[in-house]
Amino acid sequence: MRRRGAIRGGATGTAGFTLLEVLVSLAILAAILAGLAQGIHFGLTAWNSQVSTIGRNAELEITDRTLRTLISTADPVGTPDQASLVGAAHELSFDTVLPPGAPVHWTRRANVTVLVRHHVLVLRWTEQPHASLIGPAPPVHEETLLPGVAGVDFSYRDSTGTWSNAWTNPELPLLVRIHLAFAAKSAERWPDMLIAPRRDALNGNNE
Repeated sequence: MRRRGAIRGGATGTAGFTLLEVLVSLAILAAILAGLAQGIHFGLTAWNSQVSTIGRNAELEITDRTLRTLISTADPVGTPDQASLVGAAHELSFDTVLPPGAPVHWTRRANVTVLVRHHVLVLRWTEQPHASLIGPAPPVHEETLLPGVAGVDFSYRDSTGTWSNAWTNPELPLLVRIHLAFAAKSAERWPDMLIAPRRDALNGNNE
């Protein structure tokens, strides 16, 4: 912005921006930059939140699918001194067949335990070879299924339709219900899992 100066001595003079105009321009520029910075921060926060939510949902879906695969193929035949599935309110153990690709040494047949420890849903298993091994016992494997879990509740439905929080019967329950409780400050929710251990066993696919 230029100011037209007065004609003095036959020449035309010009004056630059005044100090006030410069200060006003700088103030406007600062306000624009502050607005842009807030917009960028909001956008990045929203993006990171969305990425985190997508990742967490993927973890939950993988956990759901893993438990359904293992429990639905639970071995219906236990040993003379122990049922193939023994359930408590906060822990579940059962014999099953691990999926292809599991890190095993001798066999994919294993005894699996699911529980929460130190706010982590843990999957622990021990291989169950058909023949007695000479030497040390099979190692106990342990994998993290899902972090950030405050607790897990198991309940079991019998043939009469009754639900209980413990299972010691020789036969498998009709349904296993799994409820996950997340950290106290978390707003996460995940539907209870209802899994039928007998499905593959009754279809003759539990081999």
